[in-house]
Amino acid sequence: MEKLILKGAKVLFIEINDKDFGSSITIDVTNPEMRSAIESYYASEGISPKFKDYTNKNTGEVTKQYSIKLATFVKIQDESGNEYTLDDVEGKLAQIKLAFGAEVNLAIRSYEYDNKFGKGKSASVSALKVVKGAELKDDMSEL
Repeated sequence: MEKLILKGAKVLFIEINDKDFGSSITIDVTNPEMRSAIESYYASEGISPKFKDYTNKNTGEVTKQYSIKLATFVKIQDESGNEYTLDDVEGKLAQIKLAFGAEVNLAIRSYEYDNKFGKGKSASVSALKVVKGAELKDDMSEL
């Protein structure tokens, strides 16, 4: 497969400027169909995805999570169709409505790497479209 398209993924966490590990997004993959799509694509590319479980201590509800790097060349599009680069997005997550609870479509592509950490194959998000944004509240006004 050339790429994987995931539609309607719920954002759990997004990290735009992590100098140690790079930018990434964590999505909810509790839906077995979404998790299966990721597993199938990764298997066809010879990659093993790593899913994590989060258990809500109050309700006992388990959310399956998947974190994936954002490619340095990723294109991000907001609900209005405005496009941003990774550098453009920093400091604009509220404006773009890219936060916990947002619904996004993702394009994921595999790539080979050979660097100081090793050699192998991985995958990253090459395009992200905000389908339904999430409002970020400005807590400063309450202080």
